[in-house]
Amino acid sequence: MEELIKQISKAKTGDQNTIQSLIEMFTPLINKYTKAAHWDEDTRSELILTLIEVIHKMDIDSFKTPNDYAVLKYIKRSIVNKYIQINKDNAIINLIEEYAENIYYGERNNPDLYDEYRFIALNETIRSLLTNKEYYCFIMIYDYGYSPAEVARITGVSRQTIHETKRRAVDKLNLSSTILTN
Repeated sequence: MEELIKQISKAKTGDQNTIQSLIEMFTPLINKYTKAAHWDEDTRSELILTLIEVIHKMDIDSFKTPNDYAVLKYIKRSIVNKYIQINKDNAIINLIEEYAENIYYGERNNPDLYDEYRFIALNETIRSLLTNKEYYCFIMIYDYGYSPAEVARITGVSRQTIHETKRRAVDKLNLSSTILTN
């Protein structure tokens, strides 16, 4: 039953055939979470990369009982954790993009299109991802509608500094520059 441990040890030496064999072994699990992500190929690629990284970083000697079952559970848990992380990241990005689109299209004030509780949650999420300066700059420009020149005048810094801060905030939030073109 120690076949998996032997394969992992062989894969760690760089044997491409063994790595491919392990990927094929875990394909049903990877497909399960790829399907849950609506067959997103990026998710599939991330999960395969996670599998390869886990195989290379795994220290089998550190297991209390180094057997195939324990190793299998460890690999499965690693793939599931990566899937959860991908989902959380995507959810945050989707919420931020929705927030930005609502601000851009002026729908925030329409109660039929925008739930105030969701706005608060999105605002807190954005707040947690940015520094104080980036958050202030982002909110002043995209929520309150100030121009970068006005924000620069209010804060007493150059327009270039405001543009750089705004761009850093947008980059951190992983937003498309077309959504937030000012």
